Amino acid sequence: MTWLVAVLVAASVFVLLRPDPARRLESISGSSSALNPARTWLSLATRVKGARQQQAVDRKAAIHALAAIAAELRAGTPQQRALEITGESVWPSACGAVRFDGDIAEALRLDARRIPLIAPLAACWSVAAQQGSGLSVAVTRMAEQARVAEDIRVQLVSQMAGPRATARILMMLPLFGIAMGIMMGVDPLAWLLGTPLGLGCLALGIGLISLGYWWTSRIVQRVELLL
Repeated sequence: MTWLVAVLVAASVFVLLRPDPARRLESISGSSSALNPARTWLSLATRVKGARQQQAVDRKAAIHALAAIAAELRAGTPQQRALEITGESVWPSACGAVRFDGDIAEALRLDARRIPLIAPLAACWSVAAQQGSGLSVAVTRMAEQARVAEDIRVQLVSQMAGPRATARILMMLPLFGIAMGIMMGVDPLAWLLGTPLGLGCLALGIGLISLGYWWTSRIVQRVELLL
């Protein structure tokens, strides 16, 4: 039974440590991912992780750009010029609209599809264009609110690390229990797989573990929707 204990411990360490899919992909070479389901899942996980990291980078860039345009407007820089010199990478469509005399508010809405954080800027720009009022105060408040919202988001993400780790540990506790039983000279697998009561307990345990993991994951996902 030594090999079974090693397999259980290895599986537990794999789930708890969760190796970086990007590094795994870099170290693997050979057949196409279309012929390797494991590599396909790793590639998907890498893309999801990369998309989340890119969203975080875009949010930080948008916050800096909003603070910069607010400072430029307070200094008396014309609105279109301030927009063009502060956010070329954040709102490229709006900068193009400035150069080619297009609808800047509509271009900002288009950029907001990629970075929703700048959607209020499009609304403020539209109102300012219609009423002729300045953007300085509105954009300054917008930049401050965006910075506060990002701080709250970072705190929530850090606090969600605990529930995620707890869910993984709870998933692995039964495997540790089985491994400890085998090391103590008991054969829990024979009872779990060889008796009706054992099979019932095994099925009930798997069901409860799956339900607990699903419930924890759903709580985390609902919190992430607020970020």
